[in-house]
Amino acid sequence: MLTPGINLAAIGNQGSGGGFTSADRAVLDGIAAELSIGNGQIPVTITVEDTAGNPLPNVEVWVASDQAGADIVAGPMLTSQQGVAQFMLEAGTWYVWRQGAGERFTNPQAIVVGG
Repeated sequence: MLTPGINLAAIGNQGSGGGFTSADRAVLDGIAAELSIGNGQIPVTITVEDTAGNPLPNVEVWVASDQAGADIVAGPMLTSQQGVAQFMLEAGTWYVWRQGAGERFTNPQAIVVGG
């Protein structure tokens, strides 16, 4: 299970040993990026819009394997200016969660990937 909001690269700044090397940081950044988009093989685009169909930027979106949202498999990430968040998921049923300041969403939204 992933914990939203952890910055793996920042971990190297702790302690008296000088932290991680730049190579270590590059590896951690790659891992963090993979965890945020998911580690599946199927590209999935989530578009978040208001009730008038306008894109909503900077909405936090994440994907869980369970309806309760306890097992986060991808995200959280912010939508682009076009209201888009992209993930890499495996085939199956997933639950998309969204939250943004001043917005009300019905969570979760079930999606079926690859089938």
